[in-house]
Formats: sequence, C-alpha cells, structure tokens
Amino acid sequence: MDLAIEEHGVPPARFSWLALGSLGRREPVPSSDADTGLVWFDAEDDPAVPAAMAALAASVMRGLDACGLSADEHGVRADRPLFARSDAAWRAAVKSWIDDPLQEKALIAVSVLFDGRIVAGAGRGRALAPELEAGPRRAPLLRLLARLALAHRPPTGFLRGVIVEESGEHRGTFDVKRGGVLPIVDLARWAGASAGTAATGTPERLYAAADAEVITLTQARTLAEAWDLLVGLRLEHQVEQLRAGAAPDDRLDPERLNPLARRYLREAFRSVAAVQKRLAAELAGEQAFGTGPR
Repeated sequence: MDLAIEEHGVPPARFSWLALGSLGRREPVPSSDADTGLVWFDAEDDPAVPAAMAALAASVMRGLDACGLSADEHGVRADRPLFARSDAAWRAAVKSWIDDPLQEKALIAVSVLFDGRIVAGAGRGRALAPELEAGPRRAPLLRLLARLALAHRPPTGFLRGVIVEESGEHRGTFDVKRGGVLPIVDLARWAGASAGTAATGTPERLYAAADAEVITLTQARTLAEAWDLLVGLRLEHQVEQLRAGAAPDDRLDPERLNPLARRYLREAFRSVAAVQKRLAAELAGEQAFGTGPR
C-alpha cells in the first residue's frame, strides 16, 4: 500500500483496504486467492475520486501478483467496480444483496464481506461484520447466511468409509475444501452471526456461538477439531505438491491416508451433517411459521 501511494500520491479521500474471504479470516492456504476490496469516504460526489482509487487499487494488485498472491478469479478484487465503492455505495449494495440474494454474485459478495477485515487505511484492524449485522436487515441476513451454510455438502459415495467423488475426472478423490473445510466455515459464519460476535476466524466463531447457546459446546468443539484436521490435511497435500513443482489443489486421495485419519474424517463429516440437518430443520420451521433463525 505504501509503495502504491508513493507511486500515485496521497489519495483524494480517506479509504479502507479490505482483506476478504479466507484472507479476512486469516485462514489462507497456498491455493487461496487474494480476495480484496476498497471503500472510500468523504468524497461521494467528487468525479475524480473513483479514477484515483482505481489507479491505487490496480497498483496494489500488481504488487500482490508479483508476490505470488493471485487475484480472485470470480472478481473479488479491489481493482474491480463490484468491490471498490464509496461508503454510501457499499451500504446500498449490501442492502440490495441481502434483500435480493438471487441477484448475480450476491451470495459470494455477502459471504466474503462478512469475513472481511480492514487491513490498511481508515479503521485498520476493524472487522466489517458489525456493518453487515446492524439494523432491521439482521433477520434476512441470518436467513441468507443459513442458506449459505447448507450450500456445501460432502459428495456422495464411499471408499473405505471416506466420502469420495463417484464419477468424472476426479473419481475416487474428495475435494477437501468444498466437501470439508467450506461447510464448517459456512456453518461458523452463520453461527457466529447468530451469536453476534465480531470474530472472523472459524474456531473463534464456533466457540462464541457455543457461549451464546446457538450450538452446543460439544458441536463447537467437534466442528473446530474437524476444521483443524481438514485444514491440516489440505496444507500437507498442497505443500507436497509445491515441493514436487505442481500447482496446489484440493483433491485428496483417501488411499494415501492412514486408517486413523480416515476415521477422523468420517467423524468430521458426520458432525458437519448433524449441524446442517438441525439448521435445515430450523429453516423449514421458519418457512412454515414465518419466523427466522435467531
């Protein structure tokens, strides 16, 4: 950021640089994209500000790319209009996404923003969650996060008790991110929001939710331990790939896991399924009786 400001000069408005997604949660791995965002203040009507901020963001993104931190392929990046806005425009966009989650990229936007932190500029170190939780939109936000928490589930099929893909080019493997890590991350995001915590880390959200009795302490502990196991397996797999000169991915072969690791994986998946089942029942009750998750 300092190098970009040195190149382009001091920006014409106060701004905050956002670390979003896994960067915001402090949970990136070698395959993670650099999810970023930008918000500026005090100059809503100055036509020169967006161009100046775009130049600043482009410079920072070039620097991140040079350091090996690739930008998000879905466009969650501070040099794109969708994630670079004035404060007023951000607030309007968040309201729109929560009110109409079916619009393009609304689910992605809300999830990565909810995990966000301010890492440079005004408000450095502050979490973004309070901005998203405030006011009358809290109930629809929780419903949206609940639906997100049910979006990722382990694939079907079994190999030695581990859930794997049944067909296609990845047959016999399982995606440790989509089938394991993301379901826990999504559940923790919903549970943390329901508990009203500003924490962005997955284990911290789970234990805060247990303190607020959103989930039980046993569920929080089991999910946190499962998350730790899955992230550890994911990191080990990707480090091996990097050492072999290959691009890191999330496809694990259960044949290469020892029996104890496979047993722990089965227990982790069962824990995720149990909490998702309970949440799905709550959503069904909401639809039947017109109430929302707390």
